[in-house]
Amino acid sequence: MLRLSLSCALLLAAAIGGAGCDGGDGGADAGEADARVGPDASDAGEVSRRRLVSADDLRLVGGFRVPAAVIDGDNTRYLSGSFDRLNGKWIANHGVSGRIIEYTEPAAMGSGPSDTWPELVPGRDGLPFTTVDRVSASAVLWLDEDRVLCSGRKSYRSGFEPRWAAIFDLATGEETLLHLEDPSLDERGNFHVQQAFAGGFARIPRAFADRHTGGRTIGIGRGGYDVLGSPLGPALGAFDLEDERVEVVLLDHPNANPARRDPDYQYPVDEAGETIHQLPIWRDPDEVDGFWQAGDVGSAAWIDHEALTGVMFPVSQGRGALDYRAQGDGGSGAYFTVLDPETFYSPASSGGNRAGHEDEPWNRAMPPARYHRGLYVYDPDELAEVAAGAREPWECTAHRFDFPLDADISWQPEGGRSFSQVRGLYWDDERQLVWAAITHVWDDHRFAVLAAYRLE
Repeated sequence: MLRLSLSCALLLAAAIGGAGCDGGDGGADAGEADARVGPDASDAGEVSRRRLVSADDLRLVGGFRVPAAVIDGDNTRYLSGSFDRLNGKWIANHGVSGRIIEYTEPAAMGSGPSDTWPELVPGRDGLPFTTVDRVSASAVLWLDEDRVLCSGRKSYRSGFEPRWAAIFDLATGEETLLHLEDPSLDERGNFHVQQAFAGGFARIPRAFADRHTGGRTIGIGRGGYDVLGSPLGPALGAFDLEDERVEVVLLDHPNANPARRDPDYQYPVDEAGETIHQLPIWRDPDEVDGFWQAGDVGSAAWIDHEALTGVMFPVSQGRGALDYRAQGDGGSGAYFTVLDPETFYSPASSGGNRAGHEDEPWNRAMPPARYHRGLYVYDPDELAEVAAGAREPWECTAHRFDFPLDADISWQPEGGRSFSQVRGLYWDDERQLVWAAITHVWDDHRFAVLAAYRLE
């Protein structure tokens, strides 16, 4: 039985309020799945012999620089990281322009230092969602050599928009907007669905799709918290172009069921030393682990290797000092991080003094925040259990790893508001490679690279 839509999951999540199980950091998690029996072993007919993929399996082999590709004054500096490949052509989000752009690979992949890698060659581009307010094509997936499936999330407090996915034809410029709305959910519920399942794509292996998702091979979603109503962790569904809502949910984290994370974070305190929780959805770590705060999740790579398997999401989070008031004032960073407590909790912040943070000198002793690049890897067998109704979408185990910081990639130095971020992953089944879109790498850490990793 397929899990049909998110309605029951959201209603149950609101009533429960507990957190799903989740794995700890590091390589110890990866050994749990050397030989696994799927959720329907009689149907599968055999024990899975593939091991769950981990960060230790990734070996950088080279890649390409993503060109600046200036269009109407906008470049690719802030691309979303969504990339997809078909028949030798890449399609990607261009950046703040809202455009999608086609790339061709040069004759050979670069190796050695990332600053020396050759650039992808720009091709056709297009601008979807011109008639939809506050939605842009942050996620892309080829349907054929001309048509691209696009989707986008909404901005802060802008309300639900049912036309959050579209098919765009690069050859003709024609666009077909898809209306995706669950009539059993209210606006808040549908907004959560949009934030969970827009903005990312992954390709589901045909064998898994035929067995567990009714033949749906389009993985839709990425999750991650950026505005109220967004998932507190990764999210993924299975989609078909004929669907009028997200019919098959594989992974999701409503507010009552945050994903687990490392416990390395703390909040400011008042003058009496009592912890200040500015958001009800934020939780202190418990005796087991931490809980998802804010953070980015990129498009996943569904690994379908002969010896390895797993659904791998890139995750960016803040560690150390977190404060909901840290939204652009001096000393603040992304994800509500306080990169410089000495500045943020003093008049030197000079940013408007949101909720009086400049008047709290006692919080200057907090540990400065820093950014963390991680990987969350999920077992497809557990996602299959969710599709079958045997497991809740927030109960899948996240095997967590540090993303490998290979010396050949010019990572941006720590301490600044921006950082070299792993924005998206793609599984290249043809060449058996994992590709990572990493921003802020070349040209004085302004532009991105598309890095290729072999699995060993």
